[in-house]
Amino acid sequence: MKKCLFICLVWLSLGGHAAEPPFWPCTPDGAEPFGRVTERDQDMLVSLASANGLDLIPTLEKVYAGDKEALAKMFQLSSQLKSLDTHTRAYGALVNSIFLNLGESKGPDFIISVVVSQEPAVRQRIRDFLIYPVFCVPKEQRAEAERSAREQFPLLWPPDFVFGKDDPLFSKTPNNPIKLSARPVTHLAVASCAPVRPAAYRVRWAAKGMSGA
Repeated sequence: MKKCLFICLVWLSLGGHAAEPPFWPCTPDGAEPFGRVTERDQDMLVSLASANGLDLIPTLEKVYAGDKEALAKMFQLSSQLKSLDTHTRAYGALVNSIFLNLGESKGPDFIISVVVSQEPAVRQRIRDFLIYPVFCVPKEQRAEAERSAREQFPLLWPPDFVFGKDDPLFSKTPNNPIKLSARPVTHLAVASCAPVRPAAYRVRWAAKGMSGA
């Protein structure tokens, strides 16, 4: 990407500490804002997709090959999520991974163009998922982290974007007190702004061409 990825902006504003948002705990290194995703969590997401007529693994293979129609189908699956449960957490981790990895290989405009082409409800929901890592930042620093993200990707998060607006899934904005982790991020990780690839997806699906590497 032309600039550091969004996750890097989060870590720079965070000052090298991890935090825990109220919906799901960020991992200490910040690589997984939706928490650890297990193989069982992934299987549950695959099953949800299948129940809604989407063969997830082949679709993701097409996504990483640069198929915009497949990416749109991936985004439209978000409309089947009804609560902040395991399906939603696993889906959020997957969308976050796609944004980082595919944004690195194809450029952010590739993804953003598909996001903005969706119907309003899906567009809002994907924007909500992609802005969610801001809540890994201590509450007093979130405004600056969000401002930086919006500035970097103005088409993804335009001036009128409001987290959770008309989205029953995220109707309650995360705003609980956050405790800082004592475990820092390495200076190299912050300075390099290397794309973050959630370990669970990298290990499970890399062989199927879904890591984006």
